[in-house]
Amino acid sequence: MDVDNKIYPSENISMKEYTTMHVGGSARYFVEAKSIEDILSALKFAKKNDLKVLVLGGGSNTIFSDAGFCGLVIKISISGVEKVFEDESCVHYKVSAGESWDSFVRFLVENHLYGLENLSHVPGLVGASVVQNIGCYGQEVSSCVVSVDVIDINTFDQIVFRNKDMNFGYRRSRLNRQDKGRFIVTEVTFALRKQGQLVMKYKDIQDYFVGNPNIQPNLLTLRKAIISIRNRKFPFPDSPKNGSSGSFWNAESINEKKYESITRILDEKGFHEKALEMRQKKDVFRVSQGYKVPYGLFIEVLGLKGKVVGGAKILETHAGVINNFTGEATASDVYNLSKEVIETVYKEFGVKINVEPELIGKFE
Repeated sequence: MDVDNKIYPSENISMKEYTTMHVGGSARYFVEAKSIEDILSALKFAKKNDLKVLVLGGGSNTIFSDAGFCGLVIKISISGVEKVFEDESCVHYKVSAGESWDSFVRFLVENHLYGLENLSHVPGLVGASVVQNIGCYGQEVSSCVVSVDVIDINTFDQIVFRNKDMNFGYRRSRLNRQDKGRFIVTEVTFALRKQGQLVMKYKDIQDYFVGNPNIQPNLLTLRKAIISIRNRKFPFPDSPKNGSSGSFWNAESINEKKYESITRILDEKGFHEKALEMRQKKDVFRVSQGYKVPYGLFIEVLGLKGKVVGGAKILETHAGVINNFTGEATASDVYNLSKEVIETVYKEFGVKINVEPELIGKFE
């Protein structure tokens, strides 16, 4: 192939070890980019050879089909954390896209900085955090984002988006909506507070501290609590048998009328306790666009926890997670299990849930 760039892609590389679900086929070409220059060189290679480009971070939000990807995969491995601003109330850090998300959160907690502590123990890299606006236990990454540095895949231009430019919403940004596939995140600047209040409105967190009365809530103990809670519900995806993509589904937020309609359907189907739970958790499920859809509750009441297709199953301990429990699941196993869940939930509740990880290749 005709290339004049300084990095030469590897060929026919299995993507199983680069994704946290540990399934899928091979990439025709693969590059690990450790600098912006590496990214630009890889993009030039793809342009010269008319290749599709796929950007890969930690692989926690990507599932390759069993047939793989006939193009160039650029794995982002740029590292670096730099303090760029500080005053009496806050600190700004510019963080490279290839940094481990959880390592960054640990760093903030250990330095007594508030804003992202509830996002502890989330797999993946910093760059991906802003693409999907990750969130859990009452915090979203968008609340701390100052700016996002990106490269335009088509023009190679380097651009800085301010927070308001990112069009953040519940589990979304411009990078996974109207501009999906157009930009590569290289750095993110975050603003963290030196003083703050812990967000402890979720029952799991409250129960942890009630059950451990000798532990006083603070940044460090809250992080430990969340790690404990998440580990109890599903294994961290550090091996094929622990393989998962975290929360496998999401849904658009709904208005109050639809929320009440779902509650009535639960009552009509005889799930009175779950209907009551939804009423009691109404404030918890409230987001800026309305209300979150509690799809895990639907999966639970429909008896789909523990459902198995091939080597993939829905965890008994967390209705929103698909696990490669044999370590030998195929991408088709995962997809077919997900498809059954989506179709059943829609049939019974009239709610459309979406696959959260990006599906690469042909799955039908």
